[in-house]
Amino acid sequence: MRLYKKYPNRRLYDTENSCYVTIDNIRESILKGESISVTENSTGNDVTRSVLLQILTEQEEAGHEPVLTNPVSYTHLTLPTNREV
Repeated sequence: MRLYKKYPNRRLYDTENSCYVTIDNIRESILKGESISVTENSTGNDVTRSVLLQILTEQEEAGHEPVLTNPVSYTHLTLPTNREV
């Protein structure tokens, strides 16, 4: 699972490669089948869902390949839940 940190200035940091990335870089990782997790750097809160929603709205409106209809990316897409099992 690829881990990212989101900073208050909306910058995203890839902890594996030690570099800043764009929302499009994260989208490309998902399309390659990688699982992702995004946390707020200041609080540690999981913000993966909001980043995924941002990808869906901003990137797909711009005419990029849809994430949810791509069979490779969809099968690896995991959304964190706050529910206990």
